Amino acid sequence: GVGFATGNTDNLNLSAQLLASYFKGPHELYLGADYFYAENLGVQTTNNLRIYGTYNRLVTDLFYLGSAVDFFTDEPAALDYRLTAIPHLGYFFVKNDQVKLSVEAGLGYLWEDQGGRDDYLVWRLSQRLEMRLSDRVTLWESVSLVPRASDFSNSYVVAEAGVRTRLSDRWAFRTFVRNIYDSTPASGEVENDLSLIAGV
Repeated sequence: GVGFATGNTDNLNLSAQLLASYFKGPHELYLGADYFYAENLGVQTTNNLRIYGTYNRLVTDLFYLGSAVDFFTDEPAALDYRLTAIPHLGYFFVKNDQVKLSVEAGLGYLWEDQGGRDDYLVWRLSQRLEMRLSDRVTLWESVSLVPRASDFSNSYVVAEAGVRTRLSDRWAFRTFVRNIYDSTPASGEVENDLSLIAGV
């Protein structure tokens, strides 16, 4: 995705996202990477990279075991890196061709450098809903809460909602909003980062 404006304003927005999924028997693998950059009047306002992956193995039709890995870096928020690796237990409350609603919970580890290096045990509580409205239109939303195991006031939340519209067999239009909340941002930084992205 690309956005550009000049004249009374001078804005530049760039976004790139790579998504992949694999399903075979009881195995599910999801991989993703996205990069967002924006500047206003020559001043950088957004510059972040996220790489993530999830592997699930179905134990029954509804229960599954898996693990999630997430890497995130955000230059304007003074976050050099945040890496989490968290195994989980998941359950589908609804699972059919039109609707999938699942929850996951797990205990893992976090490494980060945001004004100083730190590492500690974390919980991960996650929920995801996907609704197929037609052969061409799919809605989804997800929320992940990752608090420090010994202190729930030290946590971050990643919430996302979007719509995917298939234009052809190989092309689709994606629009989604993502909010990342960090309860302990770097000094002088705000707790929320909100992004709205549209692209093909």
